[in-house]
Amino acid sequence: MSQDLITEVKIELAKRNKSKAWLARKLGISKVYLGDILDGKKRAAPQVEPIKIVLADLKAGRYDKEDA
Repeated sequence: MSQDLITEVKIELAKRNKSKAWLARKLGISKVYLGDILDGKKRAAPQVEPIKIVLADLKAGRYDKEDA
């Protein structure tokens, strides 16, 4: 996953007051695996598209009323 996308995900999570654990639940993966992806320790290939979809939905405000 590109560093730009990683940065975008981290910024958007912070702006929307959502945690990495929240994103991991949305993606159906563990917090540890997501953390490894965002830290560049694991290949993100299978998760890139799902991350982009959740990111787009997050930016559109679809999760604004959900808890982090």
